[in-house]
Order: sequence, then C-alpha cells, then structure tokens
Amino acid sequence: MSENQYFQRLCKFIEESKITDNFNRVASAAKPLSASEDFIQCELIVAQEHVNGKRTMHGGQSASLIDIFTQWAVKISNPNATLFSVDISCSYMNPTPFGETIYINAKVLKKGRTMAFTECEIRRKSDNRLLVKGQQTLSILNE
Repeated sequence: MSENQYFQRLCKFIEESKITDNFNRVASAAKPLSASEDFIQCELIVAQEHVNGKRTMHGGQSASLIDIFTQWAVKISNPNATLFSVDISCSYMNPTPFGETIYINAKVLKKGRTMAFTECEIRRKSDNRLLVKGQQTLSILNE
C-alpha cells in the first residue's frame, strides 16, 4: 500500500469521526498531516470544547485522543480489525492552553496477530515541546 493510500485512510477516519454519534467525535477537529503503515500525524487547535476550567486541555480529552489515534495507527493497515483497549497510560508533561496548535503523533511499536503495542505523543507545534505522552496496548480480534 502506498503512503497516499494510508493518508486517504486517515482522512476517512477523521471524516467518519465528524458524522458519528459515538465518542470518536472528540477527534473530529483533527487535520491529517501524514500517514504510513505504522504511524499517523495530525494537527489540532485546542478549542473551547477541549478545555477544563483553567482553559487548558482536559486530561480526559488528551487520554481520549491517545486512545483514538493509537487505534487508528493500528487500523491504518488493518481497517477491518476490531480493537479493544487492554491498557492505556498517559503522562502529562506540560499544560496545553486554549488556542494552542498541537501535533498528535501515534505510532505502532509492535503488532502481532492478537496484540498491538502503541505510543502517542502530543506536542506543541510552535516549538515541538512534549505535552503529553501516552501508551496503549490493544487486543486485536478478527482481522
């Protein structure tokens, strides 16, 4: 599969998140930047619906983005796979203020027949500073 086909698949994931009534809609404002067999990168501007009372990105929003984007990184090469979270963790390094443009970089570290190990970094676009680092282990069913 070519890089362009992976990118088109990422665009499709984002378009589907815009019309869904499930929780994946929290990723609908993402703009796709690049995609390959085991990596995706998107950009997002932190909007009002993403922030907490201190006007920084809510930790649950960050965790949700990590969950969704790491799953998409696996599904980019296995679109029919059914995935379930086995373990997810997030480390919050720096606050992400309202209006900030961020990069979301999700990568598959290792993928087997029934499990995938992934990581995701959320970075500030202006200086590439690490804001949130996450990891997720996924169970893969019926590829």
